[in-house]
Amino acid sequence: MKYLLEPKNGKWVAAQDDLTSAEIKTRILAADVCISDLDDTDADSPAKEIAKRAIGIEFDPLGYLTWGIGTAVSLVKNGKKGESERWKKYIHNFLNFPGARVQVSELFNPEKVRHSLYPGVEEFYASIPAAKFYLTRNIKEVADVYGNVLGFTGVISEAFDKEKAIRDFLTEHPALRSSR
Repeated sequence: MKYLLEPKNGKWVAAQDDLTSAEIKTRILAADVCISDLDDTDADSPAKEIAKRAIGIEFDPLGYLTWGIGTAVSLVKNGKKGESERWKKYIHNFLNFPGARVQVSELFNPEKVRHSLYPGVEEFYASIPAAKFYLTRNIKEVADVYGNVLGFTGVISEAFDKEKAIRDFLTEHPALRSSR
């Protein structure tokens, strides 16, 4: 793998060693569909912000403390892999209440979303003629607003098994399968 944009403040872009920037640009512009992740790809993780702000914990304050300790242990034991399972638990324990989803919607409005995007993200997606979809573990209320701001065709939210979600997507959209 080679860096197209060297690591800087935790942000980087890399590609297979045998691909040039020109080849990558050609492939991207020729694609029929673009499936992208959201958290820490286009903006700092909205999921982490939701958890740090403790949105939804009023429904179970002691549960939040337990969740936090479990998350710390999971991150030490499992590293980055532990994040997904802990986020899934957060959604189940704290965000499955209408009031919590309203709080999230108020926090992630179009103006805030636009300001949270990494530099160049909006221009990048605007230059891609393909149908664009988010495939994210984040909740629908967050994915929808990011997708709308960026002109995405659709979102697949709370996708905790991304490999299965891609297979399902291709089954549901056979016209987007490439024979290249």
